[in-house]
Amino acid sequence: MKRLGPAFWISGGFLVLLAGFAIVGPFLLPDPTVSVGRPFSPPGGAFLLGTDEQGRDILSRLASGARVSLYVGFVVQLLALLIGVIVGTIGELGPKWIASPLMRFTDAMFSFPDLLLAILIVGLFGSGVTPVIIALAVTAWPSVARLVKVQVAALKEREYVLAARAMGAKPLHLVIRHILPHLW
Repeated sequence: MKRLGPAFWISGGFLVLLAGFAIVGPFLLPDPTVSVGRPFSPPGGAFLLGTDEQGRDILSRLASGARVSLYVGFVVQLLALLIGVIVGTIGELGPKWIASPLMRFTDAMFSFPDLLLAILIVGLFGSGVTPVIIALAVTAWPSVARLVKVQVAALKEREYVLAARAMGAKPLHLVIRHILPHLW
């Protein structure tokens, strides 16, 4: 087994610190929407990074923004994985009349520019966190679906899946008990 180098530990520690700052920071710092000092106060003293043009603490605004960014990132990845795994699995193991149009739709999603689609979704649903999450998830799932389809194609030919199929296992049982755990 290869030993992990110092760059890994430094990077991992930095990510843990950032996540901790995003999670705990908003509870310990002043409200980022309320003016707490003079506008454009320099860093130091009561305000570690100073204040902005309205007298709000910049450090608390960074913590609040980091929390929203982490939330959006995790939810988008969760949705992209969920949709991608479902579409990729159905695209490989589903009946041809469902799998073929589903994978052609996935191919069509690749042909449309991600940024343009995200702008369209945000334009339709308005501003806010939810439209951003929807827009990013809609543009992220096709690549996950393609990867899952290829992996499921390899896994469905393994001996344990063939043995379960020979013993009369239904397709849903094969997916849940044999393919998805190995796909994980």
